[in-house]
Amino acid sequence: MVTINFTIIVQLALFGLFVWVANRLILRPTLRVMDRRAETMEQDQATAESDTAEAQSLESKYTAEMASARRAANVRVERARRDAMDARNAALNERHRESDKAVAEVEAAANEEIDAQRGQFEDLTRRIGESISRHLKLGGPAA
Repeated sequence: MVTINFTIIVQLALFGLFVWVANRLILRPTLRVMDRRAETMEQDQATAESDTAEAQSLESKYTAEMASARRAANVRVERARRDAMDARNAALNERHRESDKAVAEVEAAANEEIDAQRGQFEDLTRRIGESISRHLKLGGPAA
């Protein structure tokens, strides 16, 4: 049988004192550190999730802005191309008008020259006829 004596009581008291000191000096600080670490991990995880959501939001905003910028750039390029084509067509039309005017002037000058030559042609034809008849001694009107 177990007899309770003073040694057991002292050992129990020392064990209780050991547990109390270990609790105060080792367990409580360790548990506090572990609780702070768990809180920090939860805060870091929440921060990471919010940062991820913000990054996704920024990425979608960036994508939308880039698409908008591309559309605006395409509109500007198309407008510039259209303006360049209009300017080119206007220049071509102006050159066509100038060339048509030059052709009309040349045709008018040619027609004047032809009309002048026609007047000389009748006189030349009459003189050739007279010359032929003189050579042939047909006795034309000038003989």
